[in-house]
Amino acid sequence: MKINIIWRTLLLVNIFSIIHSDDNVCTPNTDCGSCLRSSGSCSWCKDENFTSTVQQPRCDLPSNLKDCKDIMNVQGEVKVVTNDATLQVRPKEVKLKLRPGAPKTFSIKVTPAKNFPVNLYYLMDMSKSMEDDLEKLQSLGTKIAAEIGTITTKYKLGFGSFVDKTVAPFIQVNKKDRPCTRANDKNGNFQGFCVPTFGYRHVFNFSKDAQAFEAAVKKQIISGNLDTPEGGMDGLMQVATCEKILQWPEKDRARRLVVFVTDALPHISGDGKLGGIVIPNDGECHLDAQGRYTESNTMDYPSLSQVRAKLKENKIIPIFAVTGDVVDTYNKISNQWKDIGSSIGELSGNSDNIVNLIRDSYKAILQTVRLSNDPVDNIRVEYKPKVCDSPDGDDTCTDVKIEQEVEFSVTLTATQCPIDLSKKGDRTFNINIPGFGEVKVDVELICQCPCETLPNMREENSVKCNGTGTFQCGICYCPEGRYGEQCQCDGFTKLSDKECKPNNTTETVCSGMGNCVCGKCVCHRQDIPTNIVSGKYCQCTNFGCDYHKGEVCGGADRGICVCNKCVCNEPFIGQNCGEVNCTIADKQCSDKNGVECSGKGECNCGICNCNGGYEGKHCEKCIACPEKCDNHAACVLYQAFQKCIKDDCSDCSLNIKFVNETEPNCVYNDDGCLTVFNFEKNFGSENETVLVVKERKCSQKLTEETKILVIVLGTIAGIVLVGLLLLIIWKLVVTGFDKYEYHKFENDRMKSKWEKAENPIYKGAKQEYQNPTYAGHK
Repeated sequence: MKINIIWRTLLLVNIFSIIHSDDNVCTPNTDCGSCLRSSGSCSWCKDENFTSTVQQPRCDLPSNLKDCKDIMNVQGEVKVVTNDATLQVRPKEVKLKLRPGAPKTFSIKVTPAKNFPVNLYYLMDMSKSMEDDLEKLQSLGTKIAAEIGTITTKYKLGFGSFVDKTVAPFIQVNKKDRPCTRANDKNGNFQGFCVPTFGYRHVFNFSKDAQAFEAAVKKQIISGNLDTPEGGMDGLMQVATCEKILQWPEKDRARRLVVFVTDALPHISGDGKLGGIVIPNDGECHLDAQGRYTESNTMDYPSLSQVRAKLKENKIIPIFAVTGDVVDTYNKISNQWKDIGSSIGELSGNSDNIVNLIRDSYKAILQTVRLSNDPVDNIRVEYKPKVCDSPDGDDTCTDVKIEQEVEFSVTLTATQCPIDLSKKGDRTFNINIPGFGEVKVDVELICQCPCETLPNMREENSVKCNGTGTFQCGICYCPEGRYGEQCQCDGFTKLSDKECKPNNTTETVCSGMGNCVCGKCVCHRQDIPTNIVSGKYCQCTNFGCDYHKGEVCGGADRGICVCNKCVCNEPFIGQNCGEVNCTIADKQCSDKNGVECSGKGECNCGICNCNGGYEGKHCEKCIACPEKCDNHAACVLYQAFQKCIKDDCSDCSLNIKFVNETEPNCVYNDDGCLTVFNFEKNFGSENETVLVVKERKCSQKLTEETKILVIVLGTIAGIVLVGLLLLIIWKLVVTGFDKYEYHKFENDRMKSKWEKAENPIYKGAKQEYQNPTYAGHK
């Protein structure tokens, strides 16, 4: 079990420590063909002696095959075969050679042509429920032509109609000839009976004569059937397949449209069995000389996929004009057929909006460029528009103007080769651009190296293969019963692979780190020369040990890797030599005199933690002692600032290094300028470095005029300040005295005693006098 763990560890370390990792799909391949097929980024080395000098895979990324002189790296190519500038779509045909996993890209340009011809076929449901719609259409033929004429003058119109199969339960058999009664005319007059039920019939060949088109439609009489769904898919299949009878123009010389008008759901494949019709629809044209569908009651309805395939094959774009009660169903069909340019519009009650519907649908087709293709085995196709509005995805451009060129990048990637390499992997498919054209794409898959397929690149019974094997692509292909790089081992020796595994195990041969050659392990040589694989079973490495701080076994100072285990130097211990034995380590703190950390620090598990200002293994170095600062100050000042403050500065040879700032361990004041410097931690070495702050801090010197001004201003300021101080003192004294007198007055007033009396100096306003000589009335 222990050996098992070692091997697993060994394999993981090898995977993540060298270039060839699990995400490199190239390296497992042992022959040129499988190398080529595995990824587009793989290359094969054909050098004869490539693996005999360095044990590394022949199949690898090109960057990993630097030592190889002859590299096989087959790449694909793109060739434009036809590029007709007169067409709306360019190129017309492209040929590619594709290697699996190596994508190739080419461009498709689409330019909507001005006044490009269009053929519009009007396919109408003639069942009883569409009677009012027929009346409306009979008066709109010239209007439809006029609206189309505003877009292109080169137009042609055609007409056909459908009802359903003429067997039960699709119709009432007893009413086949008179399935319904026609509506009375505007005056209330009886117009007769409906025409007999029919499957599909072509009525009017393509023509630019709008009046003739309208006249042909006016001749049509409504018909009827029994069930709700109609046989429209029968009619659409005949429109798509009967090119010659309907006289459709050449595919790339005109735009082909069919307007499908109905108010009912369609019958589809399988519904025919209800009427006893079991023969599947063959997707072929079956119209007689009168344009009638002859196999309506013989063949089942076509499936939706059959109809779509025929429309796509013949480049016919369907426009569904349907009533509101069935619009949801036809919308789903239209979405499924979006790759052929299908569109849909909703008819009003009596189809009076049919002209606008056709016009708007046609404009939408003109303004939409959509690329599509059917699935292709083993090939992935991706589209990317270069400059256009593409809200519907990368395969579509919308709002395209007439004569505006839009360009798509088309990328093809071969996903894999055929299992049977003897069969050619060629593929041919079309990229369809509905309404504009198509591009034919021929693909040749590259699944084998040229050195495997060309006879002149093969040496049979080669001496390089011990005269028994075939030498090609740089390696030996051994016959049955022989194996080995040079076919040097016979079939009996093959049994000795068990000798390349430890006893009683089922592990990988040679631990996955070597080759078993005739019963003995030959270990792989590594890309890094110092990395060595060894051992009887290649089970040992000097690089498969645990890491500490990014290095195997913590680096050479801590230990070395021996057969996937760390052998640690004292005092280091542990699986990765990441731990320290402090008992042993503490001895390393003593200096040559036996003093621990030179008396300038404390020992912590073999490491001296020095006091401030000291460093070194034993704290023997003083970083910035005062005497050291004084001894270096003169030379620092001279070498850094060209100022000599001693008799002779020529003997100064310090290693000066200017810095923006440093610890101010040494500060020298030179006439008001402070020079700050320090020492790097290489004190005592020959190239001891002095760190000098390049900006000296100097105090500003005052001029004589400045000194006088300072004195005068200082004197004035002093006088003003003294005056203010005296005023403040005077104010405080006066205020204090007044306060004293006021309190004294109040006290005296409170102590006084008063009584009521008349003021002796007061004289009243009225005085009375007695005349002494007056006797009165006596």
